[in-house]
Order: sequence, then C-alpha cells, then structure tokens
Amino acid sequence: TILTAAAPGSRWDYRTLTLLEGNIPSLWLPRFDRSMTQSDEHRVGVESMYCLNKMVGNGARMHHETVLTALRRSIKDNDHYDQNLCDYLIRDVANAATGNTDNHGRNTSIIKRDGELRLSPAYDIAPMAMDDEGISPTTVWSGRYRKSHEDPDYTSIIKDFAVDASAVVSNFRAKLSQLCRLNGMARELGLPSSALKHRRVDLMRPARVLEPVPSAPR
Repeated sequence: TILTAAAPGSRWDYRTLTLLEGNIPSLWLPRFDRSMTQSDEHRVGVESMYCLNKMVGNGARMHHETVLTALRRSIKDNDHYDQNLCDYLIRDVANAATGNTDNHGRNTSIIKRDGELRLSPAYDIAPMAMDDEGISPTTVWSGRYRKSHEDPDYTSIIKDFAVDASAVVSNFRAKLSQLCRLNGMARELGLPSSALKHRRVDLMRPARVLEPVPSAPR
C-alpha cells in the first residue's frame, strides 16, 4: 500500500486493495485483465515481457534494453511510447527502492485495451531481497547503461530510447519527486525496522536518482 500510494500514475485506486492475513500476509489487487457489468464480463489481453520478446523459460535472463526495444516496436504512437518508457523507468527505481529483486519477465506485462498497448498496472512488488533464498534480479541493465554495479544511468537511457527526450526527462523528474514520498510514508505507516534497515531496501533511492537527472537532456 505504501508503494501504490506514493507511486505516480497508478491505474487503480490503492484503497481497493485487499489484505489477506495468513501464514504469509499478502496484498491483493483488483483484476486488471477484465471488467464486469451486470450482464457481461469483458476480458482484455495481457502479455508478459517474456512473451513479448518470444522468450521461454522460468526466470530467463533479460536486459532492460531488450524490453524497451520490444515496447518501441509494439507501441506505434510516439507520445504513448514515451509515457510507457517513463513508467517503466519509474518501476525500475521503485523495485530497487523496495528491494524487489524478483523482476523476471512475467512480473511485467503489457495490457491490450481499446486497440492500445500499454504497461499493465504494477504487480508482484515485494522486498524479495529479504528472502532467505537470496533472490537475484534476472532483468538487468547492460554495462553501457550503468554508472556503477547498482546505479543505472537514466539520463543516457532516456537519451537513447526516448522519442522526445526532453518530455520524458520532465515526466521522469516529476514522477520521481512523487516517489520521494516513499521513505516518509513507510515510516509513518509502521514499516518494520527489519525492512527499513535491510541493506537491500533503499527507500531514499528515488531522491538520489532525482538529484543528478538534469531538467533537460544534455
């Protein structure tokens, strides 16, 4: 709930989430692949990034650049593509901030609705870095787009993959500013200290990512 409240551009109301307590508490989203009326059920297509890239295998390794290239190939409208590019990068920041290392190709999807393709609402977000089995990311940036082992060079990524880099930078900065609320909200809502102090949970990351991003691409 913390992430969905802080993350910009959510396509569903976080107040509709359902918390199910059990041996392992879980937070459930309303289904986004169908809508119901009094007389009918309307289903929409959902395709994982593995499927979009014609890949098979459980936990197969991918590069983010491969995903972005597939999105560009699939989304024809330039403005619409740039919006989805920004959304994808914000999710990457959010995953790193929350320690969600389980970023395989089935945990990101596109949704097909009204003749349009776009990223589906985010799902399966959890601090998997805290898992005893040591879950490692399977979708990664290549060395060309990393400033260090764990720090993507988002300015270069936007420059190379955006149609209108200035618009994407502006949108990215605005959404990062909203995501900077994450740390304060986590503390206000009582996130356990085991998560707050975990070395792979970095709720200040959005602020650090925002700082070097220029107001216009260089």
